[in-house]
Amino acid sequence: MPSPSSSPVASKRRVPSKWIRNPSDTLAIEQGCGFDESAGQFVCDFIETFCRQSKGRWANEKLRLLDWQRDFLMRLFGWRRPDGRRRFRRFYLEVAKKNGKSTLLSALVLYLLIADGEGAPEIYLNACDRSQARIIFDESKRMVEASPDLKARIRAVDHKARLVCASNNGVVIANSADAPNKDGLNPSASLFDELHRQPSRDLWDVFEYASAARAEPISGSITTAGEDDSGVWHEQREYSERVNAGEIPDTSHLGIVYRALPTDDIDDPETWKKANPSLGETIQSEDFQRELTEAKEVPIKLNNFKRLRLNIITRDEAKYFDMEKWDACEAKEAA
Repeated sequence: MPSPSSSPVASKRRVPSKWIRNPSDTLAIEQGCGFDESAGQFVCDFIETFCRQSKGRWANEKLRLLDWQRDFLMRLFGWRRPDGRRRFRRFYLEVAKKNGKSTLLSALVLYLLIADGEGAPEIYLNACDRSQARIIFDESKRMVEASPDLKARIRAVDHKARLVCASNNGVVIANSADAPNKDGLNPSASLFDELHRQPSRDLWDVFEYASAARAEPISGSITTAGEDDSGVWHEQREYSERVNAGEIPDTSHLGIVYRALPTDDIDDPETWKKANPSLGETIQSEDFQRELTEAKEVPIKLNNFKRLRLNIITRDEAKYFDMEKWDACEAKEAA
């Protein structure tokens, strides 16, 4: 299988304006970075050619990337340093529930295992516990089983939660915060699923510098918002937004945050779109409206809805009653 272009010549092409999104991109150009659309397209083509859906109405069909998923992959793999290597070494992607982030991450895992051109790749799927760690692993495994081409190259070692590629000595390992002995790691990629659920930053810290021996490592996380503004997930959200604003000159970090603001009108479909780039595709507006209407009847459910479906942090303590409705039930004493 051919590898994507990584020549210095490719990286020095003029950057089309559509890929210049923020001050960090402008700084990258000043540093000599360029954009190679063929490198990003290679990843998209791999996923849409070899990866299949495993659930719902699209089960067994070839995966069709949504616009926001394609955009993410094009940016992550298309931007190149002056020497032709990937510009981005870390990514943070925050998107609300039910937008297809698990499917995207599962397909990305398979690309990194067999098509990224890395020697003896080690891809770690990190999560808060073993059951969460299996979610992406199991989806990637189902994609392998559904594709004759992938199945011919990749073997699942189910009891160890591993995917193995003999042709390049590559391995995918489902990992968790409760897994012992993480010394001596040499990951080519470390990926965190639902970063907000990490009980501490211990696992994050283990992988932060573990890829030092790799020429072109990548680390990343995909998550919904957490319950409060503490933890490594919020650190990564704030870091991403400061990088994008030009406040931190880190051109190796790709931060994409789909979220509504606490001041936004939650009844406005434009607010829904801020956190749900798949609205109208994997999420139907009428279903979203119905769930919102139901959530508004119970304050604790509304807090959960805001966090999981709009990526709004609900810092205040959840209330079990809407006090305005409670007060409206007040009965006057008989004369």
